[in-house]
Amino acid sequence: MAPSSREYPPSVPNFELCFRALSGDAGRSCTKSAQIQCRTGHVRYEGVTVKVIGTAGHIDHGKSTLVRHLTGIDPDRLEEEKRRGMTIDLGFAWFSMPSGETVSVVDVPGHERFVKTMLAGAAGIDMALVVIAVDEGVMPQTREHLDILELLEVRRGVVALTKTDLVDEEWVGLITDQVREALSHRILGRMAIVPVSSVTGAGIDTLLARMSFELAKIGDRPQATVHYLPVDRVFAMKGFGTVLTGTLQGGEIRQGDPIEIVPGGRRGRIRGLQTHNNLAERAAVGDRVALNVVGLSRDDVRRGDVAAEPGTIVETDHVDAFVRVLPEARAPLVHGAQVMAHLGAAERSAAIRVLSGSVIEPGSSGWVRLRFGDSVGVIRRQHVVLRVPAPGRTIAGGLVADPSPARRRIDAAGLERLESLLSDNLHIAAEAALSGRRPRTAPEIARLLGVDVETSSRTLNHVVANGCARRLSNSYVTGAGWQQMTERIRAKLAKYHETFPSRRGMPREELRRKVGWTVDTWSAALTALERDETVRTRDSVVSLPDHRGGIDDRREQADRVIALLRQTPYAPPAASAAIGQVGADSSLLLAMVEEGSLVRVDEDLYFDRETLEAMTVRVLDSIRSEGQVTVAQVRDAFGTSRKYALATLEYLDGEHLTRRIGEARILGSKA
Repeated sequence: MAPSSREYPPSVPNFELCFRALSGDAGRSCTKSAQIQCRTGHVRYEGVTVKVIGTAGHIDHGKSTLVRHLTGIDPDRLEEEKRRGMTIDLGFAWFSMPSGETVSVVDVPGHERFVKTMLAGAAGIDMALVVIAVDEGVMPQTREHLDILELLEVRRGVVALTKTDLVDEEWVGLITDQVREALSHRILGRMAIVPVSSVTGAGIDTLLARMSFELAKIGDRPQATVHYLPVDRVFAMKGFGTVLTGTLQGGEIRQGDPIEIVPGGRRGRIRGLQTHNNLAERAAVGDRVALNVVGLSRDDVRRGDVAAEPGTIVETDHVDAFVRVLPEARAPLVHGAQVMAHLGAAERSAAIRVLSGSVIEPGSSGWVRLRFGDSVGVIRRQHVVLRVPAPGRTIAGGLVADPSPARRRIDAAGLERLESLLSDNLHIAAEAALSGRRPRTAPEIARLLGVDVETSSRTLNHVVANGCARRLSNSYVTGAGWQQMTERIRAKLAKYHETFPSRRGMPREELRRKVGWTVDTWSAALTALERDETVRTRDSVVSLPDHRGGIDDRREQADRVIALLRQTPYAPPAASAAIGQVGADSSLLLAMVEEGSLVRVDEDLYFDRETLEAMTVRVLDSIRSEGQVTVAQVRDAFGTSRKYALATLEYLDGEHLTRRIGEARILGSKA
């Protein structure tokens, strides 16, 4: 092979040398020259958004050879690849363009059996380098790779017409026309076609110039997204532990950051970080990254998992997506179809449910729900490609709109919501994400939209300022959602008043549980509802504004009973004794229970509503904190006797707020 006129980068330190330097062991374990290499490579690419070039093309068309010629790095790292002379796994390289811009290169297999590996590498690329050998022309895997690039919406690329040293110029012209015809109906239809030879170096400078031209037209990726690393390789290094590799597709990661593996939720910490085999303290979107992590074993991670900031990526077994069926697909996409879904580096079996109609014809688009065989980490607007397993072929692809859809049927309004969720306008997407009766917090919306919490909060506050949503403490709800909830609360209170006409209203906590809101949100919501004159709150009960229930003619006696019970709130006197002291009979107790101001716990044991609710909250919080609670612990917590503690817990058992296990209580089904 003739040497190229380009200068190749110097040898780069391997994983082991770099991670030793990063962990402070270089002085003991590395040679002096290796230490210098490690240090001079440090922070070389920090702060730069690195664009990613992905190869595509049929087997043995010269993809890896061309990458090696451009970069000086052999992307075929496996012994089997070198022995067989074919790429069977992802290969990676990097180099500086003539403009000085550093780019990553992902080299993918061309064999039909390894299309799923190609998909793992193609996800997240910015530009395609389509390699077609001039002695064979366009081949089946050329076409499938072009289909995949189109479904992934890769809009920039260059065709390298390789092996021109084997044919004459007339043949090059004929194959160029064939390639142009194959590209004519595609997004990448205007790609430049550059004849090259990796043997003689002919055309390489022209190819680099065209690649630079195309890269210059690609804008930086959005920086608001959370850091998101689809894992495409995992291995263990003796003395260092687990190493994960991938191409960073969102946000920024730093040495020392905590990470979570999705699916599964296993957590670790980034001990060391490399970008393009150079030590770094941080990495940005597009960087080829190797993470040395602590707290995770090799068996905790697999290809297709996502490494991300804890709590930011949705783990799901079903998504709603907008897909396009390829015109060349042999059959439409129908309900119940079984496919293989590719998202990032992950591959999952999936069942199709067509949401818009019952079938999506070849060349057409529509909404589908994908139900996966195993859970997967997904982010909104992530590309998904669908293939049928036998015979293996790509049939459709598109974008995920809702990574965690509700398990209910989708109507016309639901499809409109999905369209809004898919919008690249965050304000529109945020309003759609809020739709529904339940308020959502900024972190919840951040996970659904695939952005950081700060961006989520800023976007939601903008939606509120435009009058499209309301803020309730730390939660948000749309105007339509608020109206639906208001009507639901009115209906529940009206039914309660009809059932218990003498009661002043429904206990606040009971109404909150029926509504299903958090304590903080409920408090803010009640304030807003009362300000809007939707409800009226009195003590611990809520009623409609015009409700006049209660025992007003015996209110003084009722208040005196409450006062007597509150003198020793956690060990109240017998109810019969209390009503005797105020000169009333048992009908007052019945009326107060119906009203809701008293709660009967045992034969002659009554608590006032507020005291019992406060005790309930403390008991449930204790169980959530400690896992369980005993009679003795409740007795000591309230400074009461076993009699009252036991009666209280048995009452909570009956309300299914607690459940007895041996001598302890755990949370019940309604807690």
